Amino acid sequence: MEVKSIAHSLKPQVMFIGLLELQQILEKIELQVRDNSNENVPSLVADLEQAMEKATDILIETLITLS
Repeated sequence: MEVKSIAHSLKPQVMFIGLLELQQILEKIELQVRDNSNENVPSLVADLEQAMEKATDILIETLITLS
């Protein structure tokens, strides 16, 4: 249940900064845990990590461009 709570609490934050891909992954994680279909959760967490790394790289590139 903790995974669902963490995913739920992250959603408003990623929505605020416009990271739709992360929001969608978090929603999938919430649904999987809610429905006790946990077999896909590790894969979704890996997708989330990859999307977060991508977003971080884009942010860094943008900051370098602006400086």
